[in-house]
This record gives sequence, structure tokens and C-alpha cells, in this order.
Amino acid sequence: MAQLEIDIALARRASEFAVELAVDAETIGVVGPSGAGKTSLLRTIAGLERPHRGRITLTDEVWLDTEAGVRLTPESRRVGYVPQDYGPFPHLTVAANVRFAAKRHRPVLLERLGIARLAGARPPQLS
Repeated sequence: MAQLEIDIALARRASEFAVELAVDAETIGVVGPSGAGKTSLLRTIAGLERPHRGRITLTDEVWLDTEAGVRLTPESRRVGYVPQDYGPFPHLTVAANVRFAAKRHRPVLLERLGIARLAGARPPQLS
């Protein structure tokens, strides 16, 4: 049976957000007040945020181990994450975001939208 194990710490302003959690193959919900760290936890599991200390494993597969220098890319992890704002992945280029969404290389989509010149740009570089 698959088990997700998380032991992470993220620096947040004047404090530290730390989570230690182990869950089996089941559906769970993450609830809490605004600013409690729900989104930070999910972004870290998905590989979109880097904790300063931590380890994340799924059964025998290590997704993150800061001491050993292991960090699987978001697309290499077997997890789905839908952000609240539905924006593109900031670590991927425009072309890679389209490729991820389409599940294959689709340069014609960029051409059809008239944004082929932006294929190598990352979302923070876009207005």
C-alpha cells in the first residue's frame, strides 16, 4: 500500500512552518484558517516550493531529501495539484506549460494564439 510521508520546514517571515505527516492511499482534506500553511504544504508536495529542510517520500520513492540533495521535478511526481488561481506553472516556460496541459508537444497552439515568440518565456516574465 502506498504511503506518503512528509517532514518539512519552510521559512516564513519571522517564523518557521513545519509539518510532519504520514498518510496511506486515501483521500484527505487539508483545512485550517487563512495563513496556516495549507497552500505551502500542497505546493511543497507538488514540488513547486522548496523547503529549507525536509524529506518527502511516496512508499520507497524519494521526492525530496534536502540532506541528500534529492529533489524530483514537479512533473516527475505522481501528484496532481490545482492552484486556487489556476495560473501556469512558474518554473516552466510557456511552451512547457502548454506541453504539460496538452500531454504532448503542441507548437501549433502557440502559433494559433499568436504567442509563439513567447515560447521560451516563463510566467513571471509575462504581463
